[in-house]
Amino acid sequence: MTPERSIYDLCKIVYADSQIMLREHFRSVAPIIEYSKREFYNHELKPLRLPTKSERLDPPLIDVIVEDGYRNQKENMGEARFIVDEIIKICDEPAMLHRTIGVVSLLGNEQSRKIWEMLQQEISPDVITRHKITCGDALTFQGKERDITLISMVASPGSHASMTALPYQQRFNVAFSRARD
Repeated sequence: MTPERSIYDLCKIVYADSQIMLREHFRSVAPIIEYSKREFYNHELKPLRLPTKSERLDPPLIDVIVEDGYRNQKENMGEARFIVDEIIKICDEPAMLHRTIGVVSLLGNEQSRKIWEMLQQEISPDVITRHKITCGDALTFQGKERDITLISMVASPGSHASMTALPYQQRFNVAFSRARD
């Protein structure tokens, strides 16, 4: 066992003969879980979340390139600023009054700590509590969900390496499957 391994990893080894693969997914709408379905479940995962009309967010996925973002160590201030501004907009929207919000940093806790500090300076504690705003890395979100999840890649041109090793794949799987809507 190493820090990046989970109890699930240990059980996969200890109980290798009796593994049962998930076939149904209830947390996320289909477009959100598609990545995990394709990359980790051999297209055998069936998304079953059907949000009510009032829960539905359209589009459920939004990709953003932060043009002025650059990575410095394990932080990207441009990304952090964009995420904080986006959370402020979500919190100010009456239709989002009861939506929970999570921020997942894929590179570690430095970026999520920076975003958390900025949020605490710019959003009142009661708004943070109402939206159950949480910031952390993929391990922080293991077993948790939020209505809306913002993912910080902490990447910029020339500052990223290939993130294809198994621990990175597991981080991506957890990060991308935390959002409900």
